[in-house]
Amino acid sequence: MKKTIALTMALGLTLGACLSFSACKKENIPAEEITVFMPDGAPALAFAELMHEDKEDDGVTYRVVNTSTEAGVLPLVSQLTNADAEKNADFCVLPLTAAVQKCGTGEAYALLGLVTQGNLYLVSKDSAQYDKNNVADLKGKTVVVKQMLQVPGQTLKAALERNGVEWSTYEGGEKQADKVNLAAQADSYDLEVLAEPAVSKRLGMNAGWNVVGDLQELYGDCGLGNDGYPQAVLIAKKEFVNERVDWTKTFVEKIAAGKEWLYTATAEDIYGAVEAHGYEAGQTPLFSVENLSVETRRRCGIQFTYAMQARTAIEGYLTETGGALPNAAFYWEYQK
Repeated sequence: MKKTIALTMALGLTLGACLSFSACKKENIPAEEITVFMPDGAPALAFAELMHEDKEDDGVTYRVVNTSTEAGVLPLVSQLTNADAEKNADFCVLPLTAAVQKCGTGEAYALLGLVTQGNLYLVSKDSAQYDKNNVADLKGKTVVVKQMLQVPGQTLKAALERNGVEWSTYEGGEKQADKVNLAAQADSYDLEVLAEPAVSKRLGMNAGWNVVGDLQELYGDCGLGNDGYPQAVLIAKKEFVNERVDWTKTFVEKIAAGKEWLYTATAEDIYGAVEAHGYEAGQTPLFSVENLSVETRRRCGIQFTYAMQARTAIEGYLTETGGALPNAAFYWEYQK
């Protein structure tokens, strides 16, 4: 049986809960198995070709975690901080902010590169569109962004500030008419921030919803050559990277090239690859065959950039959003 580890974006759970949960998932696990974990959604699409080609005896396990479920939330901390390093993840995809918060010292994990560079959109039941020219029209409205302290929330705040629009955190009561009201949750709201491919699924399943804003366009250039921002990143055990340099380089090169297959593969093949590697039994992807058009895939912001090439953009983004900078030792330097 392949080793099972877990990945999630939630950081506020207790270590004890994580340890007790992961223990029951890791019985009789071969220590030599290489594990690669990612959240469902765009990060999973970035690895879809590798999962499509995965074989039972190739020594690599891929697992896609539905981070919107309780089961997907629990195991993260233990997989990155377990006292027994052999029980920790070999490769993980995390939001940039979470990766820096948990592993930014560069002692145990190295940042290999960016996996996605922007797939967040404003959706609404209203049809009014918002861009840089009229973003001030969001004043007085309530925008739900569930991951307020991670990349979605931090990017929205930065985008508003870049465009000279004030915002405030809304937790109930009277809303401010001269600012954009940002809420982690609200009974009544005007817009919501969602990531592709969840955006296309929402539009496909719920008539009346519309994409009304592109957060990449609102944020603008971050030094990566296009509108967007450092979003999901790939980290790896530093010991593994140092000991298996050639394997790591080849693996990362395959990830970097995976976008081309994603745009030419059938939706059925992509869906099947992700579904076959779900962390939980019976887990289904956060997208469907019907809503995984090529345009949806392009809006997922999948673009691999090696860590050292992305360092300036990463540190600029973290500085802008008030995050701590990782140590220089966190960045892996790719050399052909």
